[in-house]
Amino acid sequence: MLAEATSADYVRDPTRWGSAEVAALFPGFKHLDMRTKGADIRLRHGGFGPPLLLLHGNSQNHVTWFGVAAR
Repeated sequence: MLAEATSADYVRDPTRWGSAEVAALFPGFKHLDMRTKGADIRLRHGGFGPPLLLLHGNSQNHVTWFGVAAR
C-alpha cells in the first residue's frame, strides 16, 4: 500500500510525515509512505533520469540529501 502526503498531512500529523518546512526543501518531490508486511518505508520520490537510491547513515536522516536531491 502506498500513501502520498498532502500539505494538510504535514500539519495534521508531523510525527508521521514531518514538517512542511522540510518538505519545502524537496520541491517537486513526493513524500510517500510505503507499508509492507514487516515495515513502514518512508521515502521522497522525484526527479528524472536513471533511478538513484540515496540512503542516510546512522544519526542522520533524509534531510541530509536535500542539497543534492534536486540535481
